[in-house]
Amino acid sequence: MADVEPILRERGLKATFTAYGVEGPVPRDWYVYDGTLTAPGEALMAVNRVPNPSPRPKGTFCPNDR
Repeated sequence: MADVEPILRERGLKATFTAYGVEGPVPRDWYVYDGTLTAPGEALMAVNRVPNPSPRPKGTFCPNDR
């Protein structure tokens, strides 16, 4: 999360991070699993305390590894 939030901010997005079964803020050292735009300038990010066991290759969703 700590790596993703500044990238989203650079792109003008305000992120909300959430995890299944967790109430309140989630720790910043958790891993981002997925995200979706929920409104103009807003993103909802799903996170978990463990890394995704089968992440998508970065190149499939980040052109030029950005």
